[in-house]
Amino acid sequence: MSKLLNPQQQTLMKTYGTLLAFFLLATIPYQACVFFSGQTSIGQFLTAIGLSAIWIIPVYFAPVITKPYCAIMGGLFTLLSALKLSYFMLYGTAITQSTLFIAFDSNSHEGSEFIISYLRWWIPLLTLGYIVVMTLLWRKIERPQGVKGERPYLIFSLIILLSFSLPIIHKGLKDGGTSAASFKRFHKRLGFATPFTIPTSYLAYRQQLSNMEALIDHADTVPPVKDLVDTEADKAKTVVLVIGESTDRHRMGLYGYSRNTNPELNKIKGQLDIFNNVYTARPYTIETLEQVLSFADERHPNLYMKQPTLIAMMKQAGYKTFWITNQQTLTQRNTMLTFFSQQADEQAYLNNNDKQNLASYDEKVLLPFKKALQDTAKKKLIVVHLLGTHRDYKYRYTAPFDHFQSKQGITTSVALNKDQVKTYNQYDNAVLYNDWLLSQLINDYKTTSPYGMLVYFSDHGEEVYDYRSYEGRDESNPSEYMYSIPFFVWRSPSWKAAHPADWHAYQDRLYSSQHFISTFSDMIGLRFKGQRFDRSLISPHYKPSEVLVGNPNAPSTLRDIRRQPLPG
Repeated sequence: MSKLLNPQQQTLMKTYGTLLAFFLLATIPYQACVFFSGQTSIGQFLTAIGLSAIWIIPVYFAPVITKPYCAIMGGLFTLLSALKLSYFMLYGTAITQSTLFIAFDSNSHEGSEFIISYLRWWIPLLTLGYIVVMTLLWRKIERPQGVKGERPYLIFSLIILLSFSLPIIHKGLKDGGTSAASFKRFHKRLGFATPFTIPTSYLAYRQQLSNMEALIDHADTVPPVKDLVDTEADKAKTVVLVIGESTDRHRMGLYGYSRNTNPELNKIKGQLDIFNNVYTARPYTIETLEQVLSFADERHPNLYMKQPTLIAMMKQAGYKTFWITNQQTLTQRNTMLTFFSQQADEQAYLNNNDKQNLASYDEKVLLPFKKALQDTAKKKLIVVHLLGTHRDYKYRYTAPFDHFQSKQGITTSVALNKDQVKTYNQYDNAVLYNDWLLSQLINDYKTTSPYGMLVYFSDHGEEVYDYRSYEGRDESNPSEYMYSIPFFVWRSPSWKAAHPADWHAYQDRLYSSQHFISTFSDMIGLRFKGQRFDRSLISPHYKPSEVLVGNPNAPSTLRDIRRQPLPG
């Protein structure tokens, strides 16, 4: 390079190199942490670098402003980066619209708790150290001297242009996206670069919040359940509903799996009402819960917008409702989950990751669950929504539960390669951790001497090399393992004494969770006009009916598994 450039040009290149280093150091450390933690792609990281480099452009056109411009912009970026870097070091995740939702949705007390939890002694030291390093680098910055037509300007212009645009162009060409889709991708990429993270997260938060508020406004216009009666309105009750995620009952020791993935639940198996033949209608969380938490079903998939939800019904019956979730909060995909949760009286949002396949251990729910149990309301419904055994399975359990590590006990007939064995074992380890978590919830519930019950089911199953070389869920390529779900109930001794019905007699009934609201209302003693006891899993009036799976918006895909069993 020195042979191609004269001394003046070399000095100019060194000056611009210092400027580039200054702005990269002011903006990139946070993006680097997020990237190397696996939360962003290489394209997003390169875009962040390019967006950091463009801040040199004003100096290119007006060298006279170099020092004051760098002082102002560098100072601002340094403080923002220190804030985001501290947040990442505390919570191991990027700032997202979910972060802002949790912060803005909190009351003043919760907001102060959030701020206090954010304060650590090392944060001021980190920020001060960052400022000192940036100040030392700023002192080395010199005003560029040269003519715009010289080679260094062209080189830097090309570097800036290419580093900024190539990742976006590559992604656009790869996806063949429309202009709207390209803008959406650009907006997402923009959000990982300082100083755009917080503004773009805020815009995304406002958009998803608007969508959710529209759903809530519509729900307020839905008439209540007709002639609703609580048959035990005078009694204090605590009812818990635990919604699992991606857990296939075939991989649970509680249901006869050869590996002991349920050592804790098996200890109390005699206290559980275990139902062996429950299926979900859809292999996707949102679509499943639209039916499970409302009167919607495969034949009437839109009733969740026309009739009250389970939360609304419980509030109408006089219950104080709580929603504790380790699912993502306010993403485009999960707006419907937030809609259900916002109907509750109190919420605890515990996961602000930008992606589902990141670590957020379900033990987070234990503390807010205990807090809800201690609430003095006479009648309570506590919904706990877990991440369960959702992919990526290695993020669903802590180190003590990394138990299954070899081929021993693997029951599939598929010839698994090394990576597939690892994935298979990770799923079983996730089930093992889920077993511990559920036992903790039951034990915490027991300690309150409740009058009520704890109900657990998973939203859907998951196929993990169970009978073919396939992992995941796909409605167009269904299997038994995607739809078969665990479903059990722990009833308190006081409840059993008042209601001695033997539910074990119903444990082998073939049932679809799309009718859950009929079962749940029957279980806890709610009665209302039009109630379908024939769809209640624990009713003497239960009648076998079609157990449909498939996309209700494409009726030709619906499949009654009584007549056409699922493969696997």
